[in-house]
Amino acid sequence: MSRTNKIFLIYLSCIIPIFMILFFGVGKGLDFYDRVHLYDKFLHFFFSSLVLVVIGFWLAHIAGMKPFWAAFFAFCFALMIGVMWEIVEYVLDVLRASNNERWRNTVPFNMILTKYASNAAKQGPAAVDTMGDLISGTIGAFIASMAGWLWLARAHKRKDSAD
Repeated sequence: MSRTNKIFLIYLSCIIPIFMILFFGVGKGLDFYDRVHLYDKFLHFFFSSLVLVVIGFWLAHIAGMKPFWAAFFAFCFALMIGVMWEIVEYVLDVLRASNNERWRNTVPFNMILTKYASNAAKQGPAAVDTMGDLISGTIGAFIASMAGWLWLARAHKRKDSAD
């Protein structure tokens, strides 16, 4: 196993349990999704940037992509997983009558937004929550993929000048 693969697996084995605790233990168990303003958006931002983009870069590394394409792939990978996550939330809400998409309008941020922003009020709390999740995940993925691209481009340039 290569050094890069070992580092990647160690990173994932540390970061994924942390996010599972934050998502399920703190978010659902301690009810932080409803009690802490923007907690859900915080998780989407950091999960996209710290986990999904890193997985995307690792897959791009295995495929031998150039820095720009690796960053583009990592960004698109993070967005795709974010969309799939929102689909799962929707399906769970439909099948189990749960409130993952905050359609019951219990989150203070969504209630404020749907009450005072006329266009958001037309959309309803579930659409506002879903779009907020996707936007925060997209911003996190963009920042992380740009940082990764700059880092890889610099490393690629040093490697080329050493040869």
